[in-house]
Formats: sequence, structure tokens, C-alpha cells
Amino acid sequence: NPAGGNVGIGTTAPLTPLHIHTNSASAQEIFFDNDGSGEVGITFRTDRKTNGALTGFIRFDANDAGDNNTRYATIEAYSDDVTGGAEDGRLTFSTMVGATDTETMHIVGGSVGIGTASPEFKLQVENTVAAGSDNFILNVRNTTHASDSRAGIAFRMNNNTGSNWDGAGIQATNDG
Repeated sequence: NPAGGNVGIGTTAPLTPLHIHTNSASAQEIFFDNDGSGEVGITFRTDRKTNGALTGFIRFDANDAGDNNTRYATIEAYSDDVTGGAEDGRLTFSTMVGATDTETMHIVGGSVGIGTASPEFKLQVENTVAAGSDNFILNVRNTTHASDSRAGIAFRMNNNTGSNWDGAGIQATNDG
């Protein structure tokens, strides 16, 4: 094989095992179509067997204003624990923040961490903004501007009756 085992679509010099190239102003996509009732999917598989190993990724690259290839976002999958019967995985989302590739969100052990790689709760948001700065972490907004419009957060727990909920809430009302 003149390409050393690599396959090129739209290129005669493929750089990876499958290299698809086009020069088009139209959106480019890979389309999988199943006319039957079965599922369609993509599987990323590796034989890495190390705790904490990166096992797969999706990268989102584009040129910056100076025509430099820039990675604007990444989704990475890790095998946190490879012990048979106790396997744990993690997804890490990274985005470009102020020209720095920054891990922004983690999904691990059934919990989501924003600003933390080790969430201790189902949703944990951490902020590292300096004192005196705008330290709001959550913005709940109703943009209707109508009289008696409301925005709020409810904290609810099932009271074991099956139909009622006990809890508390924080709510702001536009009195018009």
C-alpha cells in the first residue's frame, strides 16, 4: 500500500489510519444511516488497562485569526479503575478559556463537577474567582419581563406519601 496502510478519502497522503479531507464551504459530517429498526453508533476501543488512562477522545479544532490550528474543545474518556467487576470511568470536558486549554467539567462516579475534577455531590460547582470579583455561580433567569413572572430554585424531598413533596425554595417575583 503506497500510503503505508492508511486510507485517504479526498487526499493521496493520509496522515492517520483513516483521513478524510475536503475543501468546502459546506458543513462536513459523517452520516450513518440504518433503514431498519436497529441502533447506529460509534465505538472507541483500546486495550489500555491502566487506572487513570486516557482511553478515547473527541477533539474540536479550527484555525484562529492567524491561521494557526487551535484546539477549542475536547471530550476525553478515562478508565479510573480497571479492576474487574469494579470498573469506573470518567468523562472530562475541556474548552479554550483565555487562550488556555481548561478542564471545565467532569462526569465521574455518577456525579458532575464543574470547576472540580472530584465532585463529592451529584452536582458540585466550584468557583475560583478572586475576592471582590463577580462571584455568582448560578444564574436563574426568566426573560419574559411579564408582571408576576417568576424565577427560582426549589429544594424538594419526597415525604414518602407518593404525591407530596417537602422542601424549600428561593424565588424572585417581578411585581410589574
